Amino acid sequence: MPHMQSFHLVLRERTLRHPAFKRFMAAVAANDSRHIASGYEVRFSLWLELHGLRAGCYRPYTLLAPKIIDPLFRWKKCLRDGIPLVKRDFFMEEGRRVALPAWQDEMEKYNYPARLINDYFHRIGLDTSSVLCPGQRSAAWPPSVFARYRPLRLPQEEAGEEALRTAAIVHCYYPEVFPVLQEYLRNLPSTTHIYISTDTGEKRKLIQQQLGAMHFSRAEVRICPNKGWDIAPFLAGFGDIIPQYDLICKVHAKVSSHVVKDRSAYWRGLLYGSLLGDGRHVRQILRLFADSPELGMLVPPSLPYYPVGMGENAGILLPLLQKMGIRLPPKEAFDFPVGSMFWARSAALQPLLDLRLGFADFGDTNPKRRDRTLAHAIERAFLFSCCKAGYVWGRISPGKLNVPLAATD
Repeated sequence: MPHMQSFHLVLRERTLRHPAFKRFMAAVAANDSRHIASGYEVRFSLWLELHGLRAGCYRPYTLLAPKIIDPLFRWKKCLRDGIPLVKRDFFMEEGRRVALPAWQDEMEKYNYPARLINDYFHRIGLDTSSVLCPGQRSAAWPPSVFARYRPLRLPQEEAGEEALRTAAIVHCYYPEVFPVLQEYLRNLPSTTHIYISTDTGEKRKLIQQQLGAMHFSRAEVRICPNKGWDIAPFLAGFGDIIPQYDLICKVHAKVSSHVVKDRSAYWRGLLYGSLLGDGRHVRQILRLFADSPELGMLVPPSLPYYPVGMGENAGILLPLLQKMGIRLPPKEAFDFPVGSMFWARSAALQPLLDLRLGFADFGDTNPKRRDRTLAHAIERAFLFSCCKAGYVWGRISPGKLNVPLAATD
């Protein structure tokens, strides 16, 4: 029967004071059954009319096809009509988010703070990253990295500072961003060894001055060629360092010049907050690795702006994976730490280190050419390295929220 959908209502004072309204609300059962809830929803406007109260719709429908009138399918029209209603089922239908990469821009077009939806996902422990990966998922390893994904919950206990030999490896091409990253690096235990790469002596001097007040037990700044973005300095510049430690935190001074400024800042905060949110969050991560010998990598969530895929890197990525003994079938879905920041056991990186890549293998860093480069292919190979080494991987939400993430399909 005709009815007002979803209990999104505006009620006049006369209705709120009317005995019929009070009796109806008092009769609503505290039950989680969708069928029962729908029964109340469908009957509400008729109940009002039977008692002399008139109901109306902000946007009435005359069409009968449910997929045409349902906000789940007509979300864009709802936004255009001034109704900021996007049902959660829109993001969760059949275990995937329908057209997820499109909704953010559409909402921001109407000045809706879409970031709040991202925060909501993190708050309830829902990982939006995995569903952005187009393609088919294999049920077993190899080759599917999803077969080695595990839902994670941070332990309440914190690790002692000596639990694991830990190093932070940081690339800093943009020293103007380093003060932001520096505040997060302070959350690492003082026993952490920190290694920083940059590309000029002037930047090195500036970074060393800022490091002086941080009191890490060991700090080293290396000058590396401006090649391969942050990936070449990590694998080629510190390939000798990584195996010396149990655990590596890889971060970099991220600008994302190809992304809108506000979005870039939000993404940077999401990455840093996930990995280094606060001191307790970091110690819980260390405890998680100490208690979970099967865990090889811990990565942040991805931004739900764009689908996660090979991009234009298949021509480089697939041969790279073959050298690691991995053959990826056509249309295979895969995931990766978008932004190339993560916590990892050094042993989980060994398959990549075994490739013995040097700076000569990488091209010059060119902001106008991101895909079709070895660096961006390797970014998509980190989880394969982890799985090849026999480990599982998982995601963690920002430290300030500190909630577990749900398992993928």
